[in-house]
Amino acid sequence: MEELKSTDVLDKEILEDARKKANRILRQADETIKADSEAWEKKSQDAVEEVRRKYEDRISKNKTETMARLPLDKRRIRSEYVENVLQTAITSYLNSLTREKLLSLLERELSLRASLLPSENLTVMYRHLSEDEAEKIIKKVMPEAVWTKAKVDPAYTLSGTFPEIIIDSPDIRITASVDAASAELLSDKRSELISALLGEEALND
Repeated sequence: MEELKSTDVLDKEILEDARKKANRILRQADETIKADSEAWEKKSQDAVEEVRRKYEDRISKNKTETMARLPLDKRRIRSEYVENVLQTAITSYLNSLTREKLLSLLERELSLRASLLPSENLTVMYRHLSEDEAEKIIKKVMPEAVWTKAKVDPAYTLSGTFPEIIIDSPDIRITASVDAASAELLSDKRSELISALLGEEALND
């Protein structure tokens, strides 16, 4: 009888010991899970914070660059606006001139350059002019000149939208054009034109 009782006690002690070990394992598992969860939560928060910081840094950098660029953009836009106003004004003015005045302007441009040319072996190209108009201008400016009309050459092009003459000699080429005259006018009288068209304040912007 005593032997059976001892066996029961031993069984209880084994079970109790096993229960304690199981509780200890479960407690350690809970602590590990909690620690891992806290570590994961911290990593998640750190990751979110890093993304937020990078985003704010990018926004701040873009804002700084934009604010720094604004004065330049304003000046560029203003410059483009002024240039468009000047070009529109000069083109409108040239379009308003009579044919006689346009040809007179071209004649003046040619006379400023004709002294550079010899009187023989000249080849002439012209644009926005009739053959008769070109001949009259050249004969008036260079009465002794001997010249021929150039053959059409795709690589030999003329620019501009108003009357223009190009004269080639063996050593030199000159160009006389209404477009060049208007460009020179814009360059020489830019301040006066801006002031007249846009007011004095436009010169200081």
